Amino acid sequence: MAEIELIHQRDQLLYPDVLFNRPISGLARLQVALFGAKSGHIHTLSQTYSTVTALGLSPVCVVEKKLSRDAPMPVGSMLMNVESKGKSQIAETADVLDYIAMANLAILAPDIELSSALQLLFEHIFSQTSTPVIITDELVSLYGFLPRASRQRDEVLLCLSPAGLVKLAGVLKLPIAIRPGRGIYNTLTIMDAIAAECRAHVVCATEDMLVVRDVADSVKRGVIHLSQADDINQGLLLGLLGGILADSRQSFSGVLQKVMTAGYLYNAASVALEHEPDPAQHDRVIARVLQQELS
Repeated sequence: MAEIELIHQRDQLLYPDVLFNRPISGLARLQVALFGAKSGHIHTLSQTYSTVTALGLSPVCVVEKKLSRDAPMPVGSMLMNVESKGKSQIAETADVLDYIAMANLAILAPDIELSSALQLLFEHIFSQTSTPVIITDELVSLYGFLPRASRQRDEVLLCLSPAGLVKLAGVLKLPIAIRPGRGIYNTLTIMDAIAAECRAHVVCATEDMLVVRDVADSVKRGVIHLSQADDINQGLLLGLLGGILADSRQSFSGVLQKVMTAGYLYNAASVALEHEPDPAQHDRVIARVLQQELS
């Protein structure tokens, strides 16, 4: 591995300009499309939605119609009938693609069960739109079906667990040498190989840190040490990443700095959530913390 510089962040805000220079006016016009959830599992999608909303943006959930029978979806959600094989499904797919093409960012797709219909939809999103996307573990297998040109689609950030990172390296058939005792450098080796193959930014979320690889920076790597070393609160993390990275130009910029800023906000909200035992109050706690940090 070439010489690299690790940027460590703990409880300090390393890049305050990311927050202080946010364009407050016009944020509500930024559209973030949220895919995700499956029967009985809508918590991550719901918290992603509430976190993006707390950051002042306008998220829209894009979900299967059958999920709306399990739990109420936010007003304005796009409901897809992926079970249908007729013209209605084709029309709905076109409507979704038209919306994604106009959105500022899309998050694909925590907790989702990747059916053949949804796989085809996501392949279309990759090949027919240029909207920035954040990809989770659930879509790693999709890379096995994409042609190389689509694999190297611009404006992609992979937000993966260590298991998802290793699985994607396998799907891509990357020759990676992992050596015992190298800790984070093994993770960085895999991230660098994936970034090179896919031209994508990569975030690996372990139980105690977030590791950041900005594909535009060949030297610096971010290491965000988490205040609450436990299972990752994925909805909170994805909402912060989407809310901070969304841009009116439909592009990613300053990814290292913005992801590390999202990590700082994640730590601040996680500490506050630790002191709130009632899950029903968590969205309120997140909104309060973000309001304090952004004011």
